Amino acid sequence: MEAGIQDFFSSLLQKFNDSQKSSELIKWILFEPLAKLCGLLQGTKAACHMDINSEKTASSIRSVASTFLECLECLEDTETPFSIRDWIYDPNHNSWLFLHCLPSQRAAVRPLLSTWISSAIKGLLT
Repeated sequence: MEAGIQDFFSSLLQKFNDSQKSSELIKWILFEPLAKLCGLLQGTKAACHMDINSEKTASSIRSVASTFLECLECLEDTETPFSIRDWIYDPNHNSWLFLHCLPSQRAAVRPLLSTWISSAIKGLLT
C-alpha cells in the first residue's frame, strides 16, 4: 500500500509540475470523481494502483493520501514560488528563518514544518 501511495503522489506531482497551486492538487485528490482521477493517472506509475476496476484499492489510496493534505490546505496559492532551500543558500541574504503557527494548527501543520526544516538544513549543507 505504501508503494501505491508514493506512486500516487509522485505521479500527481509530475502531472501538476507546471502548476504552482496546491489548491489544484487538493481539488484533484479530494473532490474530483474517482473515475476522472484514475483517467488522469493513466500512463503513469500510479495507474496500476489507481484503476477504476480496483475501486477499493484506489479509494483506499485516495483516503490515505487525503490525510496528508490537511497541512497543504493551510497554504495560499502564489504566483511566484518560494524555495526555503534557495533562500537559505543565497549568500546575499543575512536573514533568519522563523516558522510560526498557532497552537491550534500544530497538529495539522507538523508534516509541513518538518519538511520546511529539512529543506532549510539541506540548504545549509550544500
